[in-house]
Amino acid sequence: MTTCKCGKEFFVKGHPLQKNCSTSCGLRHRDKSVYEKIAARRIGIPLSLEVRKNMSKAQRKCVLEGKNNLWNGGVSTDKHRLRNSFEMKIWREEIFERDNFTCQICTKRGGTLNADHIKPFGKILEEMLSEKGLENVFDNGINYKPFWEVKNGRTLCFKCHKKTETYGVNTPYYKKASIGRVSQ
Repeated sequence: MTTCKCGKEFFVKGHPLQKNCSTSCGLRHRDKSVYEKIAARRIGIPLSLEVRKNMSKAQRKCVLEGKNNLWNGGVSTDKHRLRNSFEMKIWREEIFERDNFTCQICTKRGGTLNADHIKPFGKILEEMLSEKGLENVFDNGINYKPFWEVKNGRTLCFKCHKKTETYGVNTPYYKKASIGRVSQ
């Protein structure tokens, strides 16, 4: 007879080093360091584009169903959703790879890099709104080619990006192109 960590006494049926009364009990009492070791093995292993797209779709589905812990009642601006979309992440990666992760102004390689729209994001958004209207802004934005053109981007380090006239709220298009909150 052996005593499990849960307090039950049991007969060792299989392996002589068996420590738990059942597999599920063993998983419940597993040391947290085991999970940390498993997670550490995945660090630095890039995920394929297909896997990342599937993860993005699954995350969007969770958000739409209200299952995400960051869910705020379905309220966010379409501009914010576009800037944080999967398409924007892919665009940024393409810009960084094309420019070899090097700032195009000071030629510093690495560090905190930003992908800068040469033609401001707000101006492109304003043009899209004048063409397509305020209906389905996010969906129209995802399919609007000028947002995702690689030739309209450049890699800048954070310091150089802050000095540009197209940085954040410095641009005259920032306030004009702000779209109200929308429910999804």
